[in-house]
Amino acid sequence: MPILNEVCDLIVKHAGGVNFEPYITYLRNQTYQMATLRNLCQRENFRSALDNLHAHPISGKNTINSFLALPMQRLTRLKLLVEVIRRLQDAVVRDSKDKTLEKHPFRVPSVRERENVQLALRELNRLLTASETEKELMDRKSRLLTLSSSLEFPDNVKRIAISDKRLIKEGELRECLSENGRMSVLQKLTIRKPNTFYLILFNDMLLITKKKKNAALSLPILAFTSAFEPPCSSIMLPSYVKDSTSSRVSPSRVIGLLFFVLNL
Repeated sequence: MPILNEVCDLIVKHAGGVNFEPYITYLRNQTYQMATLRNLCQRENFRSALDNLHAHPISGKNTINSFLALPMQRLTRLKLLVEVIRRLQDAVVRDSKDKTLEKHPFRVPSVRERENVQLALRELNRLLTASETEKELMDRKSRLLTLSSSLEFPDNVKRIAISDKRLIKEGELRECLSENGRMSVLQKLTIRKPNTFYLILFNDMLLITKKKKNAALSLPILAFTSAFEPPCSSIMLPSYVKDSTSSRVSPSRVIGLLFFVLNL
C-alpha cells in the first residue's frame, strides 16, 4: 500500500502549518459567501452569466453551490480515506500474525507509517472541528446582525445592544393560554393582544417581540435579563404596556416562557 501510505505522509507533512488554514478561513466566511451570492443573483446579467457557466460542459452539470461546498467535502472525504487506510493497515498487520497464512499479498506497514496514519487522522479531525466551530460562530454573528437591524425601537426607548450576546434560541410563541384558563402574562402585556409573539433567547436575556408585516421585529414588549435568576436587573416595558398590578413582571411568571422557547 505505498500510494495509500503516501496520502497520510503528505497530510502529516503539512499538518500544523499554514497550508490547511485557508480551509478554515474559507469555511468561516461561507455564510457571507452565500449571502453575497444571493445578492448577486438578483442581478439579471449575473444570473445570465451563471446560467451560461452551468451549461458549459467543463462544469459537469454542477451548479456554483456544488463548487462552493467542495472545500468542506474535501476535508470530509480525506478523513474517510484515512480511516479506510487505517482499517487496511490493521487488517494487514492482523493477517501477518496469522501463522496459518503462508503468503501475505501486502507489505506490512512500518511503525512510522502507522503513526502517520494516526497523526493524519488527528489533524483532519482538528481541522474539521475548527472549521465547524468557526462556521457556527460566524453564523451566530451574522444572525445577530440581522436581528439587530430587524429590531425597531421608538425614539423614547433606549436601544438594547445585542451584538455582543450569544444567541441560544429563537422562535414564535402562539396561543399563550394558561392551563387554568386565566389570562396569561403575555395577554396582559399589550393592549392589542396579538396572537403571536417572537421570542429571542440570549445567554443573559429573553426578548419578547412582535413581528411586523415588513418582517421587522417591533420594540421588545418585554426584556428579561440576568439569566432568569433573582435578583435580576430589570424588566423593561414600554409606556403603552398595561398591567393591572405593576409595570414589572415577576421572574417566576416568565420562567414558563423560557422552557417553552427552549422546546420550539
